[in-house]
Amino acid sequence: SGRPEGSALASSPQIIRLDAPDEIALARPFTVDLYTDFPQPQDVTLAILSSPNREGYREIQGQTASAGGEQKMRLVGALDGPEYAVGDLLTFLWALKTPDNPPGVYRVWAVRIVAAVDGDGDEDRPADGDIVDGDASDGDVTDGDMIDGDEDREAEREEEQPPTDPVWVDEATGLMWTITAAPVGGVSARSQNDAWRYCDELDYAGHDDWRLPSLLELRQTIRGCEATAAGGACKLDDRCPYLDNCHSADCNGCASLEGPAGGCYWVEAFEGDCLALWTNTLAQPAAEAYFAIDFETAAISWKSPGDNHGEGARCVRGRRRPAVEIGWVQIPPAQTRPPYTFQMGCSSQDTACEPDEQPGHRVELQPFYLSTYEITQVQYAQVMGGNPSAYACNTCPVENVPWPLARTFCELAGGRLPSEAEWEYAARAGSATIYPCGGSFECLIDYEWSVEEAQQNEQPAGALLGNAWGLYDMLGNVAEWVEDVYHPDYTNAPVDGGAWLDPPVGAAEERVVRGASHIYSRSAMRASTRRNGEPSHPQADVGFRCAKDF
Repeated sequence: SGRPEGSALASSPQIIRLDAPDEIALARPFTVDLYTDFPQPQDVTLAILSSPNREGYREIQGQTASAGGEQKMRLVGALDGPEYAVGDLLTFLWALKTPDNPPGVYRVWAVRIVAAVDGDGDEDRPADGDIVDGDASDGDVTDGDMIDGDEDREAEREEEQPPTDPVWVDEATGLMWTITAAPVGGVSARSQNDAWRYCDELDYAGHDDWRLPSLLELRQTIRGCEATAAGGACKLDDRCPYLDNCHSADCNGCASLEGPAGGCYWVEAFEGDCLALWTNTLAQPAAEAYFAIDFETAAISWKSPGDNHGEGARCVRGRRRPAVEIGWVQIPPAQTRPPYTFQMGCSSQDTACEPDEQPGHRVELQPFYLSTYEITQVQYAQVMGGNPSAYACNTCPVENVPWPLARTFCELAGGRLPSEAEWEYAARAGSATIYPCGGSFECLIDYEWSVEEAQQNEQPAGALLGNAWGLYDMLGNVAEWVEDVYHPDYTNAPVDGGAWLDPPVGAAEERVVRGASHIYSRSAMRASTRRNGEPSHPQADVGFRCAKDF
């Protein structure tokens, strides 16, 4: 059951969305409880707006009833068709249809099926940590239970929906975790670089949005060591990653192998050896070091992302998204007529092009949105819990962010990183010249922060003029990560505007950084300027902006 946000119902159409999907159990027949603040019973319609394998929607009628001083509505429907399975995300809407409330007053929220059980009326509730197999455990499933799929459903459902893999859902945070920590990359390669790649590419339990946890998130799984568990005396976490003033002896953990889970200091649902596990949180001001937690002792340490000391990765998914305001610009502008094409790479009159900017090639894109400004330090802290920037300034672009965290931010904020083609198309803003404002770099003085004006310090986002399409700081202030894997030239590059994700043969996987920054001269701020960057290595002049689909 979920309690929708807000209480007052407006007289005009209104949509209220929750921050994150509510985890509920769907029985056969499906039952959902809604709690309202109505003073008397109300007729309500529940509509299933969308599901993975069904178009349109269907309605279920019901009525609220008083329960414990609140109006509680129980609706019983039929979601037992083979098109629904554990892990499906459904979008629901309920609408009041009474004389006092005109049609169009809505509440919208999402629920995810976390178990399939036989709805025979029993109210048996599995204990925390039990595995629910979908056979004899009738009733609801609480957060914190392990979900093991639907392998004991009737034969026809079994054929159409394969069993899901076991996961653990944290009741306190709503985060979903893999049960087993992976020894990433085999015996000899368990670096932080391997760890984030493993989680990023993981397709498990019907989900492909797994990620490496932050230090605070991983501390929330510590059990039996009060000092380093979340809220303990050790101050190190996403909001306080500074070794100088947040680290203390309290961060050294507890006695070896005396944790409650077979000696490990983690929740009893977790399986495997007591590995040290990587996080995605940067230690400050250590150079390119990330935090890890050793679950033999619950100690928090920090290491280079390339170190291989037997660490592993436990992946997580889900997050309650803090509100963050991002302004979006439609690219190209609405008045632009298709096809949306441009010449990408070295401009025809440019004699300073590097080999990786060639050959120039024609690209056709689809419309998209791009954030008006580079993501600022205060925006980043709102979503990620901390500010890794080397130069502190709330309204300045965030920098010193590794590529995986830039990507994570955009996803949590409802977007994604732009492709390299999208980025250059937006930076050129309809121009074909060396610099978006003309053929000479002198025109950039009103548009971009270079070393001549910024004196090697980044400046507040949007302090200069925007380009012809209303985007600010595209070529200066900080350089920007994009989605693409770096290639030494554009031979065989995609021409559809999508990200180029195939790694080059025989080369390490690096990501593309576009634009120049406040440490570059204006003459270097050419529209085709690009460089490569190791994904896990943050750079003090590299930030990012987000895109989202049109």
